Amino acid sequence: QAARAPFTIEAIGPGSGSHLSGDALIGFGLRWQGHTQISDTQPRWGFWPTGAFAWYTTKAGGRFDLLSAGGSEADYSPASLAFDTPYVFKARVENTAAGTLYRVKWWAEGAAEPAGWSNELVSTSGPGAGSVVLIVHHMEATIGTTTVRPL
Repeated sequence: QAARAPFTIEAIGPGSGSHLSGDALIGFGLRWQGHTQISDTQPRWGFWPTGAFAWYTTKAGGRFDLLSAGGSEADYSPASLAFDTPYVFKARVENTAAGTLYRVKWWAEGAAEPAGWSNELVSTSGPGAGSVVLIVHHMEATIGTTTVRPL
């Protein structure tokens, strides 16, 4: 499947960067299975198993992360996104003979879509199917019309 979402980051929210909650981020959960039971508390809050997470984070001065199931495989690329500037984020997931191929890219809205992918990895673990979830954590952001389509 392929997912595409335009987004604009307006501000970083309170609590970002804390040791309990981590850095601000915005992006996708790919092959999302829904929240899982971690303890006896409600609501459920676990986020594994998931095929991969693909997001922009303020960690390390700003970067795009692509993290596979359990974080065992990862691909990072430095990036610095400006506030109040529209961007487009695109992810693609496909089954291959080597495993699940995850790819992501981003660009400024209105610019030509890059031909290549910013980050990609192959994972041999994680769910073989699932949904796409939009994730916004410790950010004030606007997300435009999001599309998900089969390949």
